[in-house]
Amino acid sequence: FLRRALETIEKHLPELEFDVERLAQELAVSRRQLFRKLRAVTGVTPNVLIRNVRLHRAAQLLKSSAMTVSEITFAVGFSDLKHFRTVFREHFGVLPGDYPKRAG
Repeated sequence: FLRRALETIEKHLPELEFDVERLAQELAVSRRQLFRKLRAVTGVTPNVLIRNVRLHRAAQLLKSSAMTVSEITFAVGFSDLKHFRTVFREHFGVLPGDYPKRAG
């Protein structure tokens, strides 16, 4: 179930409107069942899982591509650069622009 959920999130990563409702539809489960299953397997809510997958993909792109932080922000499904910077820093402890140097 987790593998299918992660594959589905990856498939829809650049879509700004991809959310828990769409994830539940794609996995053919109710929203409530999705919360229950993902919470049991991962310990996090579907919203947090989607955000974490987006952040980890952004980190990969920051290390391995020549894309700008703005381009990566939109490529991984965030619509607001300021919000992206904030959640990236909360998750990784460093701003996106400094991540390649630190992770290097």
